[in-house]
Amino acid sequence: MIPALQNILDELSAMPDSTEKLKFLLSLADDLPEFPENEKTSKNKIHGCASNAYLVAEYRNGKMYFRGDSDAQIPKGILALFLFGCEGLAPQEILELSPEMFEKTGLKNILSPSRVNGAYAIFARMKEEAGKCKMQNC
Repeated sequence: MIPALQNILDELSAMPDSTEKLKFLLSLADDLPEFPENEKTSKNKIHGCASNAYLVAEYRNGKMYFRGDSDAQIPKGILALFLFGCEGLAPQEILELSPEMFEKTGLKNILSPSRVNGAYAIFARMKEEAGKCKMQNC
């Protein structure tokens, strides 16, 4: 497992209380850099999220870098979890990640089904972007 992502997942998994987990997600959301309004386009929209969520992937020197935003704090926190955990990884590393990592955090048990589906949609979109990058040999 990728160290940055593993650290975030371990921290969440160690929290016994659902309130703590939600506060942690909200703090991650607050740490996301500002997302430009002009990038909130249908091309960048993550389909499958109940709220409006956006993701932009950049490829530099064989590594992937993501930016994202959501108009709701919980999805924004989930987005931040994945963005901070996967920052600077090679496309292949992202493609090798499993959605089981998210399930081990315990978030699936405390989030609404639509939020869980949104988390999987975010994860799927990141993997899609990694697949595009790999195919283009970036």
